[in-house]
Amino acid sequence: YGHGGFGITTLFGSIQTATELLKETRTSCESKICIIGSGCMGLTLAVELAAVGFTNITIYTKDRDHNIS
Repeated sequence: YGHGGFGITTLFGSIQTATELLKETRTSCESKICIIGSGCMGLTLAVELAAVGFTNITIYTKDRDHNIS
């Protein structure tokens, strides 16, 4: 997911694409959203989704899961 620089160059474009896909499919803001990975991509996506109103977001990491709702 990137071309050097730890993927930062594609981070926000990928997050925008994911957010747009959720809007296009008319996913309810109360739907359960599962994010796999707590790197910069997963954490930024969780924050961006929460900012647009999603309330049931769980981040799954290697060792545990965290619900941020």
